[in-house]
Amino acid sequence: MSGATFRFAHELASRGHEVNVVTNSDEVEFGFRELLWGGDEARLEGEYGGGKVRVHQTHPLAPNSYIPWTNPYVSKLVGRAIEVGNVRGCDAIVGVYLEPFGVAAALLSVVLQKPLILRHAGSDVGRLSKHPDLVETYRWTLGRADAVVTGAPFGNVYETLLALGVLPAKLKTLGASALPNWFCDSDENLDLMALAEASAASSWTDHLFPKAFKGLAHANEKRLRKNVPTIGTFGKVGASKGSLVLVDALKKLAAEGYQFNFVALAGGTSLALERYCGAIMESSALCDRSWILPLIAPWRVPGFIRACDVIPFLEHDFPIAIHRPRIPREVLAVGTCLVCSSEVADKQGFRENLVHRKNYVRVDAPNDVAALSEELAALIDHPDLCYSIGRHGLFLSKIIEKGLPTIDPIVGLLEGIVDGALG
Repeated sequence: MSGATFRFAHELASRGHEVNVVTNSDEVEFGFRELLWGGDEARLEGEYGGGKVRVHQTHPLAPNSYIPWTNPYVSKLVGRAIEVGNVRGCDAIVGVYLEPFGVAAALLSVVLQKPLILRHAGSDVGRLSKHPDLVETYRWTLGRADAVVTGAPFGNVYETLLALGVLPAKLKTLGASALPNWFCDSDENLDLMALAEASAASSWTDHLFPKAFKGLAHANEKRLRKNVPTIGTFGKVGASKGSLVLVDALKKLAAEGYQFNFVALAGGTSLALERYCGAIMESSALCDRSWILPLIAPWRVPGFIRACDVIPFLEHDFPIAIHRPRIPREVLAVGTCLVCSSEVADKQGFRENLVHRKNYVRVDAPNDVAALSEELAALIDHPDLCYSIGRHGLFLSKIIEKGLPTIDPIVGLLEGIVDGALG
């Protein structure tokens, strides 16, 4: 979602609008924070003739400044946004995720008396809205909105939103759009060792790795093996993400003497990351082949995918039915071999065009370590097969992306609101 927000903010600016992004991203837990390096931070903002993007961060508050202590994100975001709105003015307010940003945006719309657009996520509508102490807050927040942006009507998302008081006329369904230019306009690989060095130089490593796993942090200092396949993953880790099953499969392959690099851009809660790192540390053979690195800026993701020979994405039994991950499209668009769970593959709008071992590798039982390791072993043993699958995936991707709008649909919606054309 951070990538999507970055994209539509800059697309709006490129069309002549001023976009002010109020965020607490500098205060986010290290397990969910992108590592910005090598000029990344400057790219967050931009100017496009008359249009511009400006980023406004909240400021830290000393822990235990009041009782009971919690970081007052809603109050900070509202206060920062009021300051920005008073200085720069605004014509519309967008809240992305209900918690805490949508709630803050709704409060801001009351203060500034400006139109409000909310873009929900799977977690807030699918899980948080069921909490007895949150449901009425979200009902009020959604009721304030001039438009509630949702995706295709998967699961019971429409019913949930209507039950929360959203009027049908205010529900705006936005279809898919083509991947942004940065997935297609570059053919450069990300320098994985430069990323490892940048992560070591930051405080990310110290925060991510507790003392018990310092050995894994030190393992990031070794050089990647040459002339062996690189298996890569990126995103949050956890049981439903298939992360631990993948680690078990890679342990098996490492114990059998298979040579490969395993590079994970890992995010998640401290508990999930400790469990994940601990599982890797249990095998010295896998640890010797592994690099655990931070999440990175969205425009660097294509270079990471391209630097890998295989990208497994094994999400399964995901608790939120409306969740529709875009990672398969991103991997296909770069031309790297995608290994994908059947659950995620079957959620794709182009699922009928996916062919096992032709343009991707399908894993029907992602919890079956033996079956998964067999599929990965075949790709390690036959790099030509791996390359061929990736190229066929790229060919499919070009057809898929060519048929989609090139501008994020939320851009048109926002312009309509600014022009007073919201129906």
